[in-house]
Amino acid sequence: MSTATQTPVTTSALEQFAAAVREMLNRATEQQGDAIQAAGALVFRTLELGGLVHAFGTGHSHLLAEEIYSRAGGLLPVNVIQSAPLMLHEDAVASGDWERLPGVAAVLLEHAAVDPARDTLIVISNSGRNAVPVEAAEWARARRVPIIAVMSLAHSRSQSSLAPSGKKLYELADVVLDNAGMPGDSLVEVRPGLRVAATSTIVGAFLLHSMVLSAVEKCFGGRHPSACSDLGQPRWRARGQRRVGRELSGTPGRRVRAPAETARRTDCQPVNARIGAGVMPVGVPGAAGASATGQFGFGKAQFWQVASGILDRVVETQSEAIHQAARIFADAIDRGGVVHAYGTGHSKAFAMELANRAGGLVPINRLDSVDLILACWPAEQVLRPDFELDPEVAPALLGCYQIESDDAFIIASNSGVNPSIVGVALRVKEQNHPLVAVTSLEHTRQVPSLDSSGKKLYEVADVVIDNCGPLGDALLELAGGGKACSISSLSGALIGQMLTAETIGILLERGHQPPVLISANVPGGREADEKLRKQYAGRIR
Repeated sequence: MSTATQTPVTTSALEQFAAAVREMLNRATEQQGDAIQAAGALVFRTLELGGLVHAFGTGHSHLLAEEIYSRAGGLLPVNVIQSAPLMLHEDAVASGDWERLPGVAAVLLEHAAVDPARDTLIVISNSGRNAVPVEAAEWARARRVPIIAVMSLAHSRSQSSLAPSGKKLYELADVVLDNAGMPGDSLVEVRPGLRVAATSTIVGAFLLHSMVLSAVEKCFGGRHPSACSDLGQPRWRARGQRRVGRELSGTPGRRVRAPAETARRTDCQPVNARIGAGVMPVGVPGAAGASATGQFGFGKAQFWQVASGILDRVVETQSEAIHQAARIFADAIDRGGVVHAYGTGHSKAFAMELANRAGGLVPINRLDSVDLILACWPAEQVLRPDFELDPEVAPALLGCYQIESDDAFIIASNSGVNPSIVGVALRVKEQNHPLVAVTSLEHTRQVPSLDSSGKKLYEVADVVIDNCGPLGDALLELAGGGKACSISSLSGALIGQMLTAETIGILLERGHQPPVLISANVPGGREADEKLRKQYAGRIR
């Protein structure tokens, strides 16, 4: 949106925000069509050659990098480039310092073992001006690696570059997917100088899924059927998925080379066999969704047709639950409390959408299972694939934080059945804290609880917000079986921003000044945010 409307945050304002998001997504479908097709062509080229799609983002933008990594209904050959200091895991302010450091991008990309002949790099940065994302693009451009940028052109053009070269991300990319966000990201101006409800996650997730669909559409189009042979049967093994740069650490100003997994390039299968399931849809055929072979074909238009219906359903059916949850948040903040947000797997993205977010509330503390390593849990135990099934997580995790009697909790889990989720919910209620759940009721009601209590998340919470997603999360059925393109991140981001807006509206109605963060990439933002964070020192990460 190019302008923001100053209005009290009421139910009608929430509907206005939802309508504005729908308009932005509609415009993305109409105006970004050529860019989406061009990005899809680059991804398809990588699939055809047996390469990897590398996704990289810093700050909140790393949520979008993870959105297409190891995702239900997503592509298999995606490598997410991660580094803890750049991901808000250690300190929100320090991560902002890290993403402005020259030289960091080269360290991470060298360890990623990018193959210029086959690979594609996606760089995600809302402002597109900080040293790390810009230098990542410069590194790739120097090696002729195709670059896809996901960003806000309006924001980037309104600010000066902080990269040594003076360049911005959009000036270096081969394809730019514009999220059409405002400078500072937040959309609704509730009073002069105070904006809330960020849009970059919602629109960015839509653009990335549309890009994936465009690549898959080319597989079905028959031009190069070998590139997507045996769709749905994962035989692609040659290079594997790698998580690189995880151990980059230290203080800003010190560049520490990160140990990374060695790329496995020893499998000498033919290209077709290496790709095998270059596209690996994950899901359950027959669940709510859409046929990929219907009259509308398979691509971004069909995804938007189905996804927009789910977003409409969230707005129409969950407004009262969001209002009740916002009252819990406002009550906690009024009493000097903090709201603790928790999710595992891809549901971590929901907690990140609330915490340390431009236009978001300051007193949101994100619980992260990685903190258990600081509590002397072995790293291999915390990082193992079946961690969500560990019943010992709940008491140990809550013991990592300063939790007070006035605090509230929100837990996100699409299935809502794993012990690491249900156990935390039960523990929270035993301690008499208000609890909000965000889950897929359609999914959770069709699967058994894996917790020893037999309970599910929605059965424990005081307020349940349904993300309205289908069983398995992915939406579009593939002709060869399985599904593509998940919805929970889109609907979750919408819920998170509506909840933020409603909480702020309630605080304003009570005559209180809500503690709201400003983007660190606008003048004065970092200084103003630091003053607000000091009020909650030791209680929020």
